[in-house]
Amino acid sequence: MLLQNKTFLFALRIFATVMAMSYALLFLFRLIQRYGHTQPAGLDIDLMIPQNPQFFIALSLVTAAVSLWAFRDKGRIIASVSFFVIVVVKFVLWASSTRQIKINTGLDAIPQAGWLGNKLIGAGWLEVLAVLAVLSLLAFAAGSVWQRRAEIAKHQHHGSRFGTVS
Repeated sequence: MLLQNKTFLFALRIFATVMAMSYALLFLFRLIQRYGHTQPAGLDIDLMIPQNPQFFIALSLVTAAVSLWAFRDKGRIIASVSFFVIVVVKFVLWASSTRQIKINTGLDAIPQAGWLGNKLIGAGWLEVLAVLAVLSLLAFAAGSVWQRRAEIAKHQHHGSRFGTVS
């Protein structure tokens, strides 16, 4: 099975890391770009970060990518699942905020926003990277659990990891 293949899991870990880092770097680039536009208007960058769901998603994905390389076995699985849940919850809260904004303004759709922008205000193609990173985190966690289960079953069938069972 594909999820038991160590090479596939390694490639999935690299893919998740590249997607997470790409999202974070592109978010940072866009933030710096916006800073240049807001500075002449007298707005402060601090007002743009705390409530921005993209910032939290980027931070979570980078932390998840680092944990994929720093942790082993169970820690890697727990980190992958935890960060998957955190990012999904943030996306759900983002969608809820967008829905509330449309209700409060009495709009059915946000003007000049595409389909994704009407579901997640301010979202664009960059969020596709985040979704790919999140899905690869989930796949990596599932593959790691499957691989771990297979190793445990093999050791139980052929004896203990620390020698034969007497």
